[in-house]
Amino acid sequence: MIERITSDIIPKRMHGFLTKNYILSKEKKIILNYKHLFKSNSFERKALLEHLSEKEKIEFNYLHFLKQTHSSKVVELKKLKFDKKLSADAMVSNIPGTTLCIFTADCAPIIFFESENKIIGIAHVGWRGALNGIIKNTIEKMIKIGAIRKDIHAIIGPCISQKNYEVKNDFVKNFISQNNENIIFFKQSKEKKVFFNLPGYIEKLLLNESINKFQFTKICTFDNWNKFYSFRKNNNEKGRFLSYISLID
Repeated sequence: MIERITSDIIPKRMHGFLTKNYILSKEKKIILNYKHLFKSNSFERKALLEHLSEKEKIEFNYLHFLKQTHSSKVVELKKLKFDKKLSADAMVSNIPGTTLCIFTADCAPIIFFESENKIIGIAHVGWRGALNGIIKNTIEKMIKIGAIRKDIHAIIGPCISQKNYEVKNDFVKNFISQNNENIIFFKQSKEKKVFFNLPGYIEKLLLNESINKFQFTKICTFDNWNKFYSFRKNNNEKGRFLSYISLID
């Protein structure tokens, strides 16, 4: 059984933040790396399809993935079946049966759902994408295909917390040069080290877009490295966990 984190503000059957653990028993588990999904005979693919098929009959080519580049680009998916990876970091769709997937390991996965017109979205949000407008772009793309802003719900998935996100002065300058008020998302320790609050900054960006119906899972990938991959904790380890949202009844 795949271990999954969900939220109450979007129907649980529609979404999940999947840990790297496949539970066989209380004493035994298998470690998953969802980057292996593209191998047709991988255990990861078998486990994921088994998990999703509990909710609705699904084929692997109903799952949509991106070539993630830490950009602010958002694409709309207009057909049910996956064709090829598009270069972007967020996607939206109103096609029934579609499942949107994102890989992360410290960056924040954000799931969006517009409940009235049944429109879904998902975004891979690191500091660069957040600063350059990926959240705003995702919401605007959803609205373009029929979403109503006040009916959009969002969940900020597991990501690195401020106490574990040490940054350099040049990093701070990128944010302050855009808006002096961004200084509130940085904290300096007694040792003069500076730490960035990624989830706090994302919450501010959601509020700026009048998205008031959102939740943060409050799970730090760095602290919970036994469940989630953490790029910083595990010395640039290449493993990724998966987040998804499906447009199902």
